[in-house]
Amino acid sequence: MDLSAILKDQQALYAFMQFLKDEDAMNQLQFCLSVEDFNKRMMTPDLSDADLKSLHSEATDLHKMYLKQGAPSAVGVSQELAKEIQKSKRTLFNSHRNLFLILTCFPQF
Repeated sequence: MDLSAILKDQQALYAFMQFLKDEDAMNQLQFCLSVEDFNKRMMTPDLSDADLKSLHSEATDLHKMYLKQGAPSAVGVSQELAKEIQKSKRTLFNSHRNLFLILTCFPQF
C-alpha cells in the first residue's frame, strides 16, 4: 500500500501514525500534510495581497518548525536543501516530495 492510499484509508492511516510515533518520525508526516495543505492554498486563483502575506508567513513558520537547523520538529533534510528552500531556489513542494518518498520507504510498515 503506497502512502497516498494510506492517507485515504482511516484505519491504515491510524496504524501508520502509530508506527511513525514508535519510530519517532511523526514530524515527517506532519510536515508533508502541512505542506500539502499549504500547496493547495497556494494554487488558489486570485489570491489577495493579504492571502499572499499569510502564505509567506506560513512558509516562514514551516521553515522554522521543520527545516531550519535546530528546528523543534526537524525532518532531517540536509542543511544545503534547507538553505536552498529558504533562498527560494527550491519550493516547499520539493522538500515535501522528498519526505513523501522517504515515508514510502519504511520497509517495516
